Amino acid sequence: MTGSWRLFLLFSLLQGAGCNAAEFKVLVPASVMTLSGSCVTVPCSFILRDGYDAWLNPECGKYWYKMTYQPISSTTFRGDLTAYNCTTTFNNVHEDNVKYYFRIQCDGSALKYNFYENPVTIRIKGLPDAPRLTPPKEPVVEGTPVELGCSAPSYCDIHPPTVTWTPALGLSTQLQQNDTVTSTLTFNAALLHHGNNVSCTAAYYIPSGNKTVTSTRYQLSILSPPRILSSSGCSRIAAWVRCSCDSVGRPSPSLEWRLDGKLVLGSEEVSVCQVNLENATLRSSLTMRAPAGLTALTCHSSNAAGNTSQELPVPHLETQPNLADSDQLPWIAATAVLAAGLLFATVCALRAWKMANQTRLGNNALINHAQSHQGNTQVCFKCGEDIYANIDKLMNTVGPREEPVGAGEEAAGLGEGAVGRGVEAVGLGEGAVTAAGSSALTQRDAEEAADPAPDRQVADCDVLYTTVNWKKKSKKKDI
Repeated sequence: MTGSWRLFLLFSLLQGAGCNAAEFKVLVPASVMTLSGSCVTVPCSFILRDGYDAWLNPECGKYWYKMTYQPISSTTFRGDLTAYNCTTTFNNVHEDNVKYYFRIQCDGSALKYNFYENPVTIRIKGLPDAPRLTPPKEPVVEGTPVELGCSAPSYCDIHPPTVTWTPALGLSTQLQQNDTVTSTLTFNAALLHHGNNVSCTAAYYIPSGNKTVTSTRYQLSILSPPRILSSSGCSRIAAWVRCSCDSVGRPSPSLEWRLDGKLVLGSEEVSVCQVNLENATLRSSLTMRAPAGLTALTCHSSNAAGNTSQELPVPHLETQPNLADSDQLPWIAATAVLAAGLLFATVCALRAWKMANQTRLGNNALINHAQSHQGNTQVCFKCGEDIYANIDKLMNTVGPREEPVGAGEEAAGLGEGAVGRGVEAVGLGEGAVTAAGSSALTQRDAEEAADPAPDRQVADCDVLYTTVNWKKKSKKKDI
């Protein structure tokens, strides 16, 4: 439609300049586009044959017909016949791909003519074209004004589309030029706008009651100059200086260290490392041996949006707290806890070893059967798996030796059959042997003191009983 209007204006200029034509002629666009149920304006101009201009007046009839000679009534004539302008708006269009021609008729004169040689075709568009969004020409920097443009085609100049912005970040203005509506949004860029989507929406009013909406989306990109954060600073440990500099910006800034205006680079005595943090933040850490007279280091940060520098003071050595001692406190505490644990484990191990030795007094005794020259019976015990003993009565370990309870050797239970066969006989359980062992040793020490004869010495015998009943473990019964 823009080309049609330009052609129409050119033709009008030629008419105004006196360029007359010899024959009847109409100038209209070959086709125009509109939405179903909407309107469309057809620019139109005409030329009359020589001698017919005298009959041209505002009262002459102006009509539009289909190529089937069917007249169209739903039109609005917007031109001026005396200026050879036949521009007309077609209302409530529903038929697609239909051709129309213009007719002029001045009653009472010879001026009657159908311009069907140059018809115009009206086409129906299902959906309107999406609006065209114009981004900013230059990169947008935080704090600067931003201007976004949105253009939407106007199919019906009587009911142009309404262009809106979402979100409404600032002031918007709308302007209609021929068959295009343009809206401009102006706002101040902020860092919080970065990455947000801005939508331009064009709403088309349809006289029949319907409404067609289309939109275009644009993602904002906001640049932010670097800013050094308050978390930056320096500390001193003996002859070493540690500095950290945090900078935020978009795009992510770069960082460098300067000393007396000179760039500080990594070396054997200088360590520089950088770490990317969240939200476009960069951290640079510097560790170096402090030169004489060092009072400050400069952190310099830059990106595409700008640059900045900040001087970080270095504490004096005498005012710097003794961080080395404080750093060693966790190690000292851990060492103390470990030493306490080792001491506790050692005490527990010694107690367990001591208890095991006391228990072994009865468990490691060997059962032997031997007869002394005085007719006394010596019995030694060793722990076994299939024989145990129930003790009826122990020898009196305090007073003089008493006769055993019962009659003869059978009551004493010292027969070879009662004791078992040699070293294969197995002694008491752990509890019984240990309890009896202490009393038997006391008795043996008393007898050796009374009769220190060599033939009374008993080898490897710790327990001495006077009366013992022996029984196989597999045949255990109550005594």
